[in-house]
Order: sequence, then structure tokens, then C-alpha cells
Amino acid sequence: MCFRVDPAGQDIADHDLDEVNREVLVRLFWEDPAFISSAMPGGRFSLRLCIVNHNTTWDDVRETLSAAERFGQDAFLRLRHPERGNGEEG
Repeated sequence: MCFRVDPAGQDIADHDLDEVNREVLVRLFWEDPAFISSAMPGGRFSLRLCIVNHNTTWDDVRETLSAAERFGQDAFLRLRHPERGNGEEG
């Protein structure tokens, strides 16, 4: 399954959205047990979730998608407010 993290209600240029998704990919690699790769359907950087382990549960998928959403929000905040550095409030 290919998907893009795209924060709802935000006006983001395609190239910035590509960067948000690239950052999500890196964080998922280092911080989530799922293996996510990338793809370029229609020339747009996308995340690719391919489930091959028969022990994977829907909860595992939901956790990974939740992490992608959280990491995407962090990346979006960093894009809009680079002075915050790591995306944390304060």
C-alpha cells in the first residue's frame, strides 16, 4: 500500500510534502519496528507499506500508521517553524 502523510487542512506545496514524507520514512526506519520503503507513483514521493509477515496484526498496522501521522505532524511543524528545531513545543 502506498500512501502520503498529508496534514489535513494545511496548504503544503508538493515539494515540501515530499520532504515531510522523506522525514517520516527516516523516522519510521529508526523508531518503528515496521519496515517502510518508498515509491514514486505519479512522480510523487510516497511511503510504501508492504506486509509479508503472516504474524502482522491490524493493531501493528494501526500503530505504524499512527506513528507515520505523528512523525508527519512533527515534520510539518519543523517545516513551518524551523526555529523550533526538533518539532517540540516550547
